[in-house]
Amino acid sequence: MVLIIQLLVWIGCIYGCYALAKKNGRSVPLAIVMGVLFSVFALIVYALIGEKK
Repeated sequence: MVLIIQLLVWIGCIYGCYALAKKNGRSVPLAIVMGVLFSVFALIVYALIGEKK
C-alpha cells in the first residue's frame, strides 16, 4: 500500500513539473526528466522560478 502511495506522489510530481514548465514557457522534456530524478525538489524549484523572460 505504501509503495502505491509513493508511486502516485512521484507521478504527481512529474505531472506538476510538466504543467509548470508548459505554463511558464520552459523546456517540457527537461522538466519531465527533472521530475523523474528529483520529484518533490524539482517541483518546488519549478514553482519558485516562475516565467521565462
